[in-house]
Amino acid sequence: MIGYPLGLAGTPTLTRGTLSRVFTTDGIENVQTDASISPGNSGGPMTDDCGQVIGLVVSKLVANSASGIGFALSGQTITTAMATARTQPPASRAAGSFPSTAGASTPSKAASQALLGYAKQVVDLGSRIVDAVDAANTSKQYADAAPGVAAMQTEARTLQATIGAYANPATANATCMLAQTNLAQAAGTLGTLAGYLSADLSTYPATAFGAAGKAAYAQYQAMARIALVEIYVCGS
Repeated sequence: MIGYPLGLAGTPTLTRGTLSRVFTTDGIENVQTDASISPGNSGGPMTDDCGQVIGLVVSKLVANSASGIGFALSGQTITTAMATARTQPPASRAAGSFPSTAGASTPSKAASQALLGYAKQVVDLGSRIVDAVDAANTSKQYADAAPGVAAMQTEARTLQATIGAYANPATANATCMLAQTNLAQAAGTLGTLAGYLSADLSTYPATAFGAAGKAAYAQYQAMARIALVEIYVCGS
């Protein structure tokens, strides 16, 4: 995998690992790996020994009893999404309601790069929220962690507003606009998640982590994955 783990400056770093399995969830093909994944790797390519891209890094499993469980969207998933986006407008928008993409490669690539920067912020924030809860589970200082997670809720809402206010170039393609909408929604869902978790941390273990928080996390992961694919299609 190639990326900038923890936002370290300089050239991209290369992380090696094993392709553990390929599986499908909700119609989306995913790749599991034991390669080390950190904030900053998300959105980067997973390649084979020949340099062929076989996946797009999206997340890892964080738990006290687990390590080396990372996930990527498969190359087939990305290829299919790109082919679909090139041949039909997004289902949530009316056909003919977008500017022409003729000669729009430069604006679309610019939009893709800008949105990818926002996506890295969203994924980094999601990782920090999960890490904060994981640290609280380790230290057993649940109430002490609540204010920090509550602050992340505010950060998520600000990020959602910032992404929503981003001005896509007028000639950027339709997928760029849809990626922006879904990415803003992913940030908003992180705000909802942080709100649930900060409340649960304040009363844990008297009150266990609720189903609402788990559902919000699942929704965030789904929206972030969709947005990442759309961002790459947007700039292609």
